[in-house]
Amino acid sequence: MPIYLPPISRRSFLAGSLAAGAGILLGRDAYSAERKTDPHRWVLISDTHIGAQREDSRHGTKPAETFAQTVEQVLDLDPRPAGIIISGDLAFLKGLPENYHLVREL
Repeated sequence: MPIYLPPISRRSFLAGSLAAGAGILLGRDAYSAERKTDPHRWVLISDTHIGAQREDSRHGTKPAETFAQTVEQVLDLDPRPAGIIISGDLAFLKGLPENYHLVREL
């Protein structure tokens, strides 16, 4: 049975993506007693331009690989940031569904 969702604005999509991205990057243990959180520390990730395949490259770099490394670095911060802001274009060029599937996986 297909599921149909009503269309949403770009602004609504980006706001939801920000919230989801922050939750994914910080994870459940972000506020655990083991790791302190600095309320004045924030991470800004912008214009990831991730393609549909991990191997996709642009200008000699692999955006998916770079993003995965960035996620690891953010999770290793001590103290951890209070939050993460993801701005700009997440997906490569046209924002095809395949691009967002890989972003979500990463």
